[in-house]
Amino acid sequence: MKFKGFKPLIKTKRLELKPMPATFEMAHTLYELIDRNRKHFKYLPLANVKAVEEEFAFLQNSGRQWKMGDSAAYGMYLRGTDTFIGMVNIHAISWASARGEFGYWMDSKYTGQGLMTEAVVALETYFFKMGFNRLAILANPKNKASVAIARRLGYVKEGTERARNYNQYMKEYEDMTIFSKLRSEWKK
Repeated sequence: MKFKGFKPLIKTKRLELKPMPATFEMAHTLYELIDRNRKHFKYLPLANVKAVEEEFAFLQNSGRQWKMGDSAAYGMYLRGTDTFIGMVNIHAISWASARGEFGYWMDSKYTGQGLMTEAVVALETYFFKMGFNRLAILANPKNKASVAIARRLGYVKEGTERARNYNQYMKEYEDMTIFSKLRSEWKK
């Protein structure tokens, strides 16, 4: 499989998924969202972000990875608005093996509405239609919401890597449960 570019806009019933611009304005928006959601993001590395400049560097790196085909990071916006509510991406992409891993997070005030599930389904559909064979979700087993998305969408639990990452926010090593779905298991 060969990289030919990512779709710049994916629309769902309630969302628009599009790349986030590498601007200080967007970096400030990201930082504010992270800062007010630190406890909600306790299982994610972004809970440790301490400055707007870190988010600006993240946006610049995301843009480079997008152009190279290494990662497709989509900002989540409420459809028809400029309201930014989170991010969903496919990273750790291997074009040779047609596989990638999901990453996602969202402002806590929008949880419980099925919006993240909607975003994951949209990106899953796009990548499987593109020809990907395998998509994975890695989640801390304590992160019940993330695990629930994987289960709800029919991802198969492959196992748990013990003490895979050190979580600076929680000040502990954390396990990661691996869920995957193959293109042959995907319901079109």
